[in-house]
Amino acid sequence: MVQLGRQSFLSIFALFSVCMPASAQPGSIAPILSDERGYAEYWEQQFYFDTGALLTSQFLITNLPISKHHGLMVASLKLPDEPAVIIKNGRGRDGWSFSKNEPKLAIFQHELEGAHPGYMLRLHNTAAEVDVLFNAKHELIELVPKDNDLSLPQITLYAPIVRSFARWRAGPEIGGPGPGGEWRLLGHGKGYGLHVIQRVPLARVLRRWVRVTPIESEGAFAPIIHHFETPSGGSRTEIILVPRFGAPEKLRDIVVRLDGAGGLTFDGGAGTGAITITTELETFLIKDQLSGIERLVAGLLADISRYRRLAKYKMNFDVENERYSISGTALLEEILIGKERKNRRRTRR
Repeated sequence: MVQLGRQSFLSIFALFSVCMPASAQPGSIAPILSDERGYAEYWEQQFYFDTGALLTSQFLITNLPISKHHGLMVASLKLPDEPAVIIKNGRGRDGWSFSKNEPKLAIFQHELEGAHPGYMLRLHNTAAEVDVLFNAKHELIELVPKDNDLSLPQITLYAPIVRSFARWRAGPEIGGPGPGGEWRLLGHGKGYGLHVIQRVPLARVLRRWVRVTPIESEGAFAPIIHHFETPSGGSRTEIILVPRFGAPEKLRDIVVRLDGAGGLTFDGGAGTGAITITTELETFLIKDQLSGIERLVAGLLADISRYRRLAKYKMNFDVENERYSISGTALLEEILIGKERKNRRRTRR
């Protein structure tokens, strides 16, 4: 066990900010609070740490049949060879708040605060406490605009690639001492933060979503990949090459296929390559984390299955008539929307 006081923890955040670019972008965690029936909006964060721990969290605001602008925070902390620690709480409109001055979004005792490039995530209930400091290494990226040909949700990578540092302690719900207990370090991590706004039920417009975020890279670029498939058979893939310095490049005219084992293959005039699964990290079925009443209220939001993995990537591609080769390790997640499909290759953890 390692003791790490609040001042020491915050001093690490100050070190993170050294040499990071200032940003004039507006705060990206302000909810729009639409009254549309199909409205849902969330800020999602994922971090993979050098200790082998995986932390995911989602701050969701949505219109439910019996609760307009309902707030829900769901997080999972998966430590190596241990059961996942689930941290979740839901509240009606009077049980969550947003302060634009900080800015800070708070649902129950869970907080996401900051503005580009520096953020802090605090999770706290009887299951566990988790503190994460994270810094975006690049400017935000508009992944899918509001009005698009497949009617996909509006998606922004508010922190496309981040470096982070975190600690946690177990609460009495899982046999820990709770406040006053010693903190355990999760260590340094890599990951991302994204913001999604949907105006129609997700299951109507999206069947599969595969996300790839680099955590270790060799070469001049690091790839960010998001692959979408719709219930009607349409597809869209965004491949964004992030350089060490400078503006990201988007790859065009590349055919992307799922390889049947959870990975991806690429082919086309601008590039070739493959992403291969190496490690299963966590299977997260949202319906398993909800009570019977919560499932009834959530409706189609409960039918989402998430498969989180580590993968190796190797790609060759052209940028401005110059050939590049890149390779590395990535955090890959496959998200299936709708009733879970039978697939023998998946194992639950």
